[in-house]
Amino acid sequence: MATDVDARVLAAAENSLAAHVRPGEKIVAAVSGGCDSMALLDMLWRLREKLGFAIVVCHVHHHLRAASDAEWDFVAAACARYGLPFIGRRVDVAAACAAGGNLEAEAHRLRHEALEAVRQAQGAQWIALGHHADDRAETVLMHILRGTSLKGLAAMPLASGQLLRPLITCSRTELEAYARARGIRWVTDESNADTRYLRNDLRHRVLPELEEINPGLVRALGHLADSSACAWEYLAQEAQNLADSTRYMRAPSWCLLERAPLLSAHAAVFSALLQALVEGYSSGRSTLRYEMVAACRRLLAAGRGRTDLGGGVVFEVTRRWLYVGRRPEGEWQRVEDGSWRQEFLAAQLALGDDFGVRAARSGDEIAVKNLGHKSLKKIFQEHALPPLLRQVWPVVYDIKIKEVIWIPFLAESPRLMYYNSVTFLKVHLNITLAEQSACVDVE
Repeated sequence: MATDVDARVLAAAENSLAAHVRPGEKIVAAVSGGCDSMALLDMLWRLREKLGFAIVVCHVHHHLRAASDAEWDFVAAACARYGLPFIGRRVDVAAACAAGGNLEAEAHRLRHEALEAVRQAQGAQWIALGHHADDRAETVLMHILRGTSLKGLAAMPLASGQLLRPLITCSRTELEAYARARGIRWVTDESNADTRYLRNDLRHRVLPELEEINPGLVRALGHLADSSACAWEYLAQEAQNLADSTRYMRAPSWCLLERAPLLSAHAAVFSALLQALVEGYSSGRSTLRYEMVAACRRLLAAGRGRTDLGGGVVFEVTRRWLYVGRRPEGEWQRVEDGSWRQEFLAAQLALGDDFGVRAARSGDEIAVKNLGHKSLKKIFQEHALPPLLRQVWPVVYDIKIKEVIWIPFLAESPRLMYYNSVTFLKVHLNITLAEQSACVDVE
């Protein structure tokens, strides 16, 4: 029996690795010292020459348990026996939670940040994790109980970005049998028995009871995750196509989309697009709940309103535009080369010494051809610029005549041409804002 398990588990790991890892690539193996990660380490070591990859082992010390120092030494000693390089990293989870963060979430975030830093420093292509089929079933069930989307059902895929889970089709029982057959020792994290944590309660109480109804539950939940991942991949591509066809401005912390095409988009595609944007702009792990998506769809249909999506991300819609991103901040500043910059907007303005740039102020006006003057507030309203962006939108003014002469992408004063004809100067103003450009040339 042990030989059969050994062969099946090793073959599963080999197939998973061969499908993604190319000869000459390097893998960072995340090893905690538990049974799953020690079995993973052993399999990687056995397959390294056959598949032609290199291995670096990383152990993350969370400073949460008295046994953490001993586990560090345990993994380091195992690496010495295998003849593999050991890299240890320490993270302070307690300090990260001091501001009110969730213990499990902060530990996960810091651990993955440490692993990614090691991957980059080592020039590795992959981070191998010891997640198995039972872990995946627990995660899917946990997401269902908390409320989730299709993406939440597509939990723990074999490969995601630089993360690789070679054991995801193997059960916990199989990995323990493999470890015993191979004479592999491991450490036990006593906190895994604490059923005050939802995952542990599912593992020790809920899943065993459900398996009395369906003995193949772990496999069934794995199939649900696989089929959900397939469907989500399609939706994600459709969402990207929608974004590409509607995005007007894009910056690292926000984007501006045309409202009209979004109104006719399928609800599932809109939801997938919103999920992708929130994940991209959120300050931490984001959870876009069903109620949030429903609220956004109502606001989109109404053509006005704002809502908070968590993680510092805001959704705001006008009759023409949809804004998704972080709350605007910062001021326009002149830099050494003489240009003006606004970091949040990802904007740079090239102006002569006669001009300045700032955000709009109460009472600001701009001259409009044949119409006298118009308030900036009115111009912003006519163009349906989201109120959040109005706080930082560039307003170019003439230092000498103390008048607003240009609102990029929105309005240009005829006074600019008059002023230029009097002084016989060549005026060239240009701006790059969130990957869009505009300019004014007057001779």
